[in-house]
Amino acid sequence: MNADNKRYAPLAFWLGLTALLVAGGVYFVYREPNTAFYVTLALGVIGLAAWAYLDPQRARAAFSGRQARYGGNAALLVLGFLGIFVVFNWLISQNEQRWDLSEDSTNTLSAETLALLAELDEPVAITAYYTAQAEASADNVRKLLENYAFSTDGLISYEFVDPTNDPVGAAAYSITQDRTLVLVRGDRHEIVTVASEQELSAALLRLGSQSLQVYFLTGHNEFNPDATSDPTYRQAATELTSRGYLVATLNLLVEGAIPEDAALIVIAGPLVPLSNKEISLLEDYVAAGGDMVILLEPTILTSATTAEDPLARYLAQDWGLVLGDDVVVDRQTQSNFQAVAAAYAQHPITDKMSNVVTIYPTARSVQLAEVLPEGVTAQELILTAPFDTSWAETDMEALRAQQPITPDEDQDIPGPVAIAVAAENLTTGARLAVFGDADFGSDQFYSVQLNGKMFLNAVDWAAEQEALINVSAPQPTARFVLPPFPQYTYLVILMAVIVLPGIFVVSGLVVFFQRRRRG
Repeated sequence: MNADNKRYAPLAFWLGLTALLVAGGVYFVYREPNTAFYVTLALGVIGLAAWAYLDPQRARAAFSGRQARYGGNAALLVLGFLGIFVVFNWLISQNEQRWDLSEDSTNTLSAETLALLAELDEPVAITAYYTAQAEASADNVRKLLENYAFSTDGLISYEFVDPTNDPVGAAAYSITQDRTLVLVRGDRHEIVTVASEQELSAALLRLGSQSLQVYFLTGHNEFNPDATSDPTYRQAATELTSRGYLVATLNLLVEGAIPEDAALIVIAGPLVPLSNKEISLLEDYVAAGGDMVILLEPTILTSATTAEDPLARYLAQDWGLVLGDDVVVDRQTQSNFQAVAAAYAQHPITDKMSNVVTIYPTARSVQLAEVLPEGVTAQELILTAPFDTSWAETDMEALRAQQPITPDEDQDIPGPVAIAVAAENLTTGARLAVFGDADFGSDQFYSVQLNGKMFLNAVDWAAEQEALINVSAPQPTARFVLPPFPQYTYLVILMAVIVLPGIFVVSGLVVFFQRRRRG
């Protein structure tokens, strides 16, 4: 071999070895052979072959003699160690375990959630619609979703999607808010806007609940969920269907009976009074434990008065709910007759609404009688602003004549005015949610603030389908470091910033001058 060519042997060796290492790295990253892998592998083989050709003596020495034996033993030890390491990792991957070492178990799902997940028998796909900016700070959400996926052996899967890159998918679920999660199970889905364990578990519970039949009463010019033009409750009906309810209409004057499968009856803004016969059927239905959601407009907008309205009489006599012959005035809005929810009661319907207002375009008062019928418990859900800002105007003649109105404390109902009530009969188990407005749940106002959520919450509670589990997420323990004396903080700063660095600087200077003196 030419001596001039032999000098290139080390270069060929190191290039070949580097190429083989790069090939191994490419395979590790992509987990499959690709073009880059084959190219670098070929370069590695060619490089080592060139090394052996250019310096055959050194190549033979590498594979024979004492050096080769020692190298072979070392290689066998390395291969043995790698084999043990691979087998150990394979065993771990087949038997994955997790331990939460935090004092407050903040990384562990609650016992209630784990019990719910143990009953899951169908895949659930979670899509987190997060923009790129939101996803960058969503580590806690990703960790929470990973806990759900791990606890179900893969039955729950999740992915993060940027809605700006997938507008069609976001539009399919009417996603209008960043950081929204969509849970899909079969042909049903749930939308969660607050990524917490409580909200996710409640959504999973609703996805797995049995389908219940909801009937919207018709025959009195009510809001119809089947109508194709306003006014309609079509959007509300669509949401109920996506939550697992079966939605249909019911005309009692035609049918003459309430179907046995009725889990809930919704009366949405009748403009014509219900007949005594219909009230009798509803009374029997409720007496047997049936539930209702009733949404009523002010009498000035209907052909009824409280004196001749059988439904108003029934609510007063059997439930102690007094429907006012009035219109709520609220000066917080441009239209004085749009009532704004200024306060909510602590109740399953309104517990999660405390930070967002809801709007009621035309509302009447719904109040509790001083003495409720035996066995009935009730609570005012929604209150308007205090007096002078809102009140229930009782001068119907002035309203019809469109005359200026002012609050009259002697005749009007001073604010805050109750415009929604939830009641329950402890004897029969019947539940009733009554609102003094029906427009808020219609398509026109459904997406205003959280109006739609208010209606859905009322339906869930009345149908006894509110979140039945009480997910108790672990609360981190607040920890405080109290210095033993006021100067403690300054002492810490002195030691950390001046004393300790100063010791290293002085030590370095001492060593420097000692070596200089000896030199």
